[in-house]
Amino acid sequence: MAKDAAGSEPARQRPNRGRKSARQDPIYGAIDLGTNNCRMLLARRTREGFRVVDAYSRIVRLGEGITASGELSEAAMERAVEALAVCADRIKRRNVTKLRAIATEACRRAHNGESFVERVKAQTGLEMEIIGPEEEARLAVQGSLDLLDEAMDAAVVVDIGGGSTELCWVDLEEWRNRGGYDSGGRPPLRGWSSMPLGVVTLSERFPEPKKSGDEARAAWYAEMKAHAVKHLKAPKGARRLRPIFEAGRAHMVGTSGTVTSVAGVHLNLTRYMRDKVDGMWMTSEEAHIACQRLASQDRNGRAREGCIGHDRADLVLAGCAIYEAVMEAWPTEKVRVGDRGLREGMLLNLMRPKRRRGRRGAGKRADPMKPGARRPRQKRETAMSKDDENGEGEPERRRRRSGPVTAGGDARSAKQFRTRVKTARGRKYSSKLWLERQLNDPYVARAKQDGYRSRAAYKLIELDDKFGLIKPGMRVADLGSAPGGWTQVALKRGAAHVAGIDLLEVEPISGAIQLELDFTEEGAEDTLKEALGGPADLVISDLAPWTTGHKSTDHLRIVALVEAAAYFALDVLKPGGGFVAKVFQGGATGELLDLLKARFEKVRHYKPPASRSESAETFLIATGFRPEG
Repeated sequence: MAKDAAGSEPARQRPNRGRKSARQDPIYGAIDLGTNNCRMLLARRTREGFRVVDAYSRIVRLGEGITASGELSEAAMERAVEALAVCADRIKRRNVTKLRAIATEACRRAHNGESFVERVKAQTGLEMEIIGPEEEARLAVQGSLDLLDEAMDAAVVVDIGGGSTELCWVDLEEWRNRGGYDSGGRPPLRGWSSMPLGVVTLSERFPEPKKSGDEARAAWYAEMKAHAVKHLKAPKGARRLRPIFEAGRAHMVGTSGTVTSVAGVHLNLTRYMRDKVDGMWMTSEEAHIACQRLASQDRNGRAREGCIGHDRADLVLAGCAIYEAVMEAWPTEKVRVGDRGLREGMLLNLMRPKRRRGRRGAGKRADPMKPGARRPRQKRETAMSKDDENGEGEPERRRRRSGPVTAGGDARSAKQFRTRVKTARGRKYSSKLWLERQLNDPYVARAKQDGYRSRAAYKLIELDDKFGLIKPGMRVADLGSAPGGWTQVALKRGAAHVAGIDLLEVEPISGAIQLELDFTEEGAEDTLKEALGGPADLVISDLAPWTTGHKSTDHLRIVALVEAAAYFALDVLKPGGGFVAKVFQGGATGELLDLLKARFEKVRHYKPPASRSESAETFLIATGFRPEG
């Protein structure tokens, strides 16, 4: 969590711009260059797994035309190298500690796959590794361990890629006996299989017929499905699990774009929403119905599906054919959907602590309860207060109060029950005044009662109550999100996708993605869109710069930061979107107001009641975004 600053001085600056977190945990990186996509994840290790600090994805279609030629085309290699160069630049700027970059089926199959890998190293510095199908299958399982239902006895994990499809059969009963997911161990695999068919290769082998009739389309789809069935081969170990599947004690896990798209179609989503899809359960019957719904439509009809679009309309039916073939060959009552894949598996492997052997008993901590052992020093109880104006807080020992903190009443009663803090043990008078203000602030008390991380949450609540900014299903970007109060409000008010951006580490918030990056960096817009699953509906900013105490300098910093946030919003917003930002000293500058008025239907200023009366802050609200052209 991005804790508020601790110390005796009430810091004026906010911790969400200008410097890194004091805790510099190593950053791990994973690149997956597939037949259709180039994907990258950069993350820090956490107790629960990892926290993403940067992400990148681009459709490169590296395997385009490989079925006919057996080689990677020059145009495809150019696209891939360009995407990998972006990855290499971000990896360098992030100072990644450990990295693994892999290439899969397209490079495995192509005659010039090895020479392409050498070209990538020469032009980007990245050392790509062409992995085999077995390792690809194992990484898919590793990335989806938390999707396995330990109450079942077996599972089959399916990863439908662009050039191949990997299947792994997992013995959940044995894994459960070993301690399951909580043990930290890997589940026992009873077999794996890889067939050289993916959404790209199968669609190239069976082009969609020009005739748009239902019968021609149905025959074409059935032909693809039959071809997939012919290539499905189960290893001996997997066949031993067949009785478990027939008894209904097994389930399927699908980790590919095909499976997530089918889930979105089943949910009738107007646009893809990761938090609704990732981890959801579907019955196999529901999955078949969704596949048939897509198979009954022409390309234009599929493109109009919210979770398909024009980019996937050409390839999704090949994926559906493979998906249905697997479900019929290994029938299960339920399917678990996972929006994750090889990158997550690589990251978890990179972060896995190595087991070291040493002398017996070495490194063990002394038991503080044994005779002669030193008892650990007890920490004094502290109270962390948070200030929303500065985003700063200061831990201090709790003082005896003369009465309760009141949110109302006359001045006399408020004074009578006011909490007072003495100047002692080096605490300065300014620190005393700051702490007294925090302890007597009704919004601070409400934030603790309501579970918000800062009193600033009520500013956004009051802005939303007045202007109706947050609507159900929205994609929201929170700039300068630490400590997370505004992110919490966006989620509670119905936003479907919320991504917080901050230079500081922010404790994870369920349902939100936290990106530890500078939004002014090159490529930050693409990272945000990748995290949100598309352009943002609303960009909110409670940013404030590091201050110097020099009025003119601080004013210039404030203006520059608001302008940077505004230009960032113009790059990531969808038509009709909104932008909310904190400004000071009379509001936005004339140039910025002219720009916003030209690009938004309405631009207003408003100071919510939660803003302190003595503060110079106010908020700029721009709605009805109009893209250029």
